[in-house]
Amino acid sequence: KQMISKSYSYITKEIGADEIWKVVSNINKWSLWDEKLKTAYIQGEFKSGNYFFIHPKKGPKVKIDLVDVKPYEYFKDLTRFPLAKMY
Repeated sequence: KQMISKSYSYITKEIGADEIWKVVSNINKWSLWDEKLKTAYIQGEFKSGNYFFIHPKKGPKVKIDLVDVKPYEYFKDLTRFPLAKMY
């Protein structure tokens, strides 16, 4: 069993955490600012236990589970693939 880990972070003082959270948690508008997405949508709230879908322009539609959501702090999601899970 092998695990690959990758992390990315960006620090800015141009906008605050509240504004960033409003953009990140508004999944239904992701495709307006992410040019790699055809669509992204969620039914209901951006909260633990819910799920959303993204459809990349160069790939299949993917279901993503919201595993842990701490508003204005972080969220952890889970995508299941054949023989793999990605958090």
